Amino acid sequence: MTSPATVKVAPQSTPAETVEQSICFTKKEDKNLVLSQMLKEENVKNAIVFTRTKHGADRLAKDLEKEEIPAVSIHGDKSQGQRQQALRSFKSGRVNVMVATDVAARGLDIPALSHVFNYDIPEESETYIHRIGRTGRAGATGEAISLCSPDEIGRLLDIEKLLNRELKEIETQWSVKVDRVRPRSSRRNYGKYGNYGKYQRYRSGEVYRQEDVRRRDNRKWNRNSDHTENQQGQRFEYVRRRRTVKKEVKL
Repeated sequence: MTSPATVKVAPQSTPAETVEQSICFTKKEDKNLVLSQMLKEENVKNAIVFTRTKHGADRLAKDLEKEEIPAVSIHGDKSQGQRQQALRSFKSGRVNVMVATDVAARGLDIPALSHVFNYDIPEESETYIHRIGRTGRAGATGEAISLCSPDEIGRLLDIEKLLNRELKEIETQWSVKVDRVRPRSSRRNYGKYGNYGKYQRYRSGEVYRQEDVRRRDNRKWNRNSDHTENQQGQRFEYVRRRRTVKKEVKL
């Protein structure tokens, strides 16, 4: 070979270097206030706000309209005509904010997009890369800001692990102190046997002992046939409830 050329393609999980990334820790109920304040800043020319659910996208767009911030929503439940109309309104500048789910994270080309906001931290780290890739394209600079509540810290740590660095933290009047430590996995309350409660209860014979007590109670009741109608009704309800509990503990 004469004068070979080497071509390198960046991996899919590599964000653009022209995108400035930052994180804002706040309570879940204060995210609307933080987002509204940021969208009203002069340097925010236009922005895409990503949410995790379709209902959340519609609700957030309505909340922004109440704050006198023109916004449209786009997601998978919208018809093709509605999505095209929303895109035309956003690209033409009639509205400066578009609230979207991840349906718009791939294949969407918005020229000169200044900001991307992650209203909800995505569950998959690669989705974060696709989201912020909507800005900072074709050599232009952009900014990506994520709003993180304390219950989303685990997802943030996954993203930072993929990026191999910590995101810069910005503070607002609604910021909260959050330790960047992965929360311990919650244990389901199955009693003294922990997560394997159902299996261990059967293995230890606890469930069988409970069934023996129920059968003994039924035999005692059946020996005595002199019961009033009200007592019989109460007994039927008692047995019905016990049978329901028995079905719930079965594997």
